[in-house]
Amino acid sequence: MAAAERRGKKRIAIKLKVDCIHEEDYLISFSKDISADGMFIHTENPPDAGRPIELQFSIDGVEKLKIPARVAWVNRSG
Repeated sequence: MAAAERRGKKRIAIKLKVDCIHEEDYLISFSKDISADGMFIHTENPPDAGRPIELQFSIDGVEKLKIPARVAWVNRSG
């Protein structure tokens, strides 16, 4: 079964600048898509799966949102 078929919520393609903060590390990344259940974030050095993080981003000029999150999975194959 393809990954898209396993998702419970529809994903919407959107490219946002996302700041990812974890354990004193700060990554500037970009989203690929978003849903009510999660966000795909493209970064060169992702934190390990299971790691708690904070995501900071803005949508349509709204003040920066700060969202506590957890890395669900990591795809290091490109």
